Parts: sequence; C-alpha cells; structure tokens
Amino acid sequence: MAQCHTEKYMSKVVSRAERAEIKHACEQLVYAYSRALDLGDLSGAADFFAENGSIARPMTPDQVVHGRETIRASLLTRPKERLESIQMKFAGAKPA
Repeated sequence: MAQCHTEKYMSKVVSRAERAEIKHACEQLVYAYSRALDLGDLSGAADFFAENGSIARPMTPDQVVHGRETIRASLLTRPKERLESIQMKFAGAKPA
C-alpha cells in the first residue's frame, strides 16, 4: 500500500483505526465530489471546497483558481464537452 507523505506525521498523532476512518472519510468526500461532477451539479461540486480553497487543472497547473465562489464560477462556465473528459488520479488507490 502506498504511503501518503503526511502519514509518517499522522502515525504519531492518531491511532491506526483513526487513520483508517480519516482515509475512508476522505475517499467518500472525493467520491461525492466526483458524483456531483458526473451529474452535472457544478454548483454542488464547488460546495465541496473550503471558502478559501483552491484548484488547478492538470492541463493548466500554473493557473490556480482561488476561493469557493471563484471555483464555482469557473466550473459553471466550463464547456460541457470538457466536463465529460475529467479524469482523477488517486495516489495509492486500488482498482475496484
């Protein structure tokens, strides 16, 4: 299993069971975000970001979008054909 770069720090703070709970909660969050995108609920997808969150697309990593409302506006103006080609990569994820 791949080790997250922060896992070495977390192991000193939380138990193995707590770490598993945190990992599961994060996975569920990613799945829910992806589901919102899949359903075309772009405003809902933006709600998954913190008010001061940021995002950079893989094709334009130097163009960082800051703030939930700016992210929302960016998602809502994204052409439909671009939404259908979104790919996500997960470090250490196992195929289902």
